[in-house]
Amino acid sequence: MIELSTLQAVREIVTIVGVIAGLTYYIFTVRNQEKSRQAQLFMSIYNNHISIPTMAIMVEMWIEWDWEDFDDYKEKYMLPNNREAQVKMMHYFASLEGMGVLCKKGLIDSELVYDSQYGSIIGIWEKYLPIIEELRVRQNAPHIYEDPEYLYNEMIRMRAKRGHRQETISQDIYTK
Repeated sequence: MIELSTLQAVREIVTIVGVIAGLTYYIFTVRNQEKSRQAQLFMSIYNNHISIPTMAIMVEMWIEWDWEDFDDYKEKYMLPNNREAQVKMMHYFASLEGMGVLCKKGLIDSELVYDSQYGSIIGIWEKYLPIIEELRVRQNAPHIYEDPEYLYNEMIRMRAKRGHRQETISQDIYTK
């Protein structure tokens, strides 16, 4: 006959195994929920970034806007002369700001951003870097657009990590 202590030991082992199984299930469930939330957050940001209004702003800023230097840019695209252009630039860079913050905090994966949007992020940043640098100096605000800059640097790091070559994006194909 089985002794009482043996039955108790078996019952304790079964209890321990059950707790371990439950804990393991809970950990996997939490991880899957976190990945699902990250995917939902990313898709929300991605859908906004590729929306027709945002894409129209990006194309206009990247392809159509042209300037000689900061003062020429200011005259053409900043307040008080061109409120609409100023708002478009601020809107687009605010979307990059949001992505940069979320990548920096690890709330969205930089690799997902690279896979879906690296070209426009790199292209816009490189085109506007001289303007942003001058804004930082003239406004004595060295941190203006630091999160889009972080995002740009992440895209450059990803490109190097993956061994992708630097594209030569010419605006000439878009002009008459």
